[in-house]
Amino acid sequence: MQLTFNKHTALAILRLLRAHDALARTRRSQIIPPDPHPRKSWTDSALKATIATLPYELRLQEFNIAVPSPDARIRSKNATCTTYAGGIPGNSFLDIGNGIAISGPELLFVELAESMHPIEHLVLGHELCGSFARNAEDPYNGNITYNVKPLTSVEKITRFLEEAKSIRGIGAARNTVKFLNDNAWSPTESVIAAFMRLPADCLGFDLGELSLNP
Repeated sequence: MQLTFNKHTALAILRLLRAHDALARTRRSQIIPPDPHPRKSWTDSALKATIATLPYELRLQEFNIAVPSPDARIRSKNATCTTYAGGIPGNSFLDIGNGIAISGPELLFVELAESMHPIEHLVLGHELCGSFARNAEDPYNGNITYNVKPLTSVEKITRFLEEAKSIRGIGAARNTVKFLNDNAWSPTESVIAAFMRLPADCLGFDLGELSLNP
């Protein structure tokens, strides 16, 4: 089987692998088209079987999937598909092995922009550009992993946004990146920094530029 996960499913997988320091063998890639072989079709059990090939347990009930064309969409009540026929820079995905790819950190930053409050989205950006990882299954109450390597940077996300076209969420992502900083060490520091930087209409204090000390 081979499949590309995006959005919240990709984020959960990324957090899981990051917490176990298991990203060293991943590589940048294009989207991997879905193929259920040796099964005949994509069913709920096939999707769960694909997740089960990960080196660590991850319990998911719903799946976000990226496909290269409309006719490649998976028809399952637990799957939501996004078609990426163009508009994204090359190698926007991460090949994590066993036929599975996930959205890379820069693409994730864009994909999740519209479904998050600006504070939540900025905190996600801090996590991607910082040295902590939230829990894959319980990001708000689960254990936090510290002292991990940043997945990306403000510079890389900004460059991605300049090259990308017509991705849903790109406008909101461009607004958030104006307030993003590298080197967030913890969720608490991240939340404080978010409130300090965001404007009042986003519930922030609009205190201007700051630097986070790694």
